[in-house]
Amino acid sequence: MVTLSPSLSAFLRGMEYPCDRDDLLRQAAREGLPLRDSDMLSSLDDRTYSSRRDITRAFRRPQLPLSQEERLVAVS
Repeated sequence: MVTLSPSLSAFLRGMEYPCDRDDLLRQAAREGLPLRDSDMLSSLDDRTYSSRRDITRAFRRPQLPLSQEERLVAVS
């Protein structure tokens, strides 16, 4: 289970939804969100999020290991 920092939690409460990952990152830069929190936002899938809860669920989703093909592409 992922625990959100107080600053990231407050940031997500203040966001307008729906928003996508790029919206989150732009707003995080504007507000001077700490780097560790911005890094967490960067790890989200590039899709539209309908609510704060939608984002917190996405953080809790387990990361699947890369397939052999994905590993080859990642190092290319």
